[in-house]
Amino acid sequence: MVISNYHGVFTLDENLKVIKNKALSTELDLHGVAIDSDIAEIIETKTNSISVYKLKNTLERMKLDFHLKMTMFATSTISIASD
Repeated sequence: MVISNYHGVFTLDENLKVIKNKALSTELDLHGVAIDSDIAEIIETKTNSISVYKLKNTLERMKLDFHLKMTMFATSTISIASD
């Protein structure tokens, strides 16, 4: 996988040919990517967020809801919005 601030996200085959690509906003300031099985987590520095994309099919951005239990007797919910 390759990420580019100007060209978006690309998945490549073993010969470095583009298999799939997805244009993303140049405003995101893409900073890094981690791949785990069938998903890619991309750091978007401009929005202080991490977006998760499905690697199979269309590189669709996933909507996730995280529920974090805080150690200070409180519970917080973080939602990651999708396009």
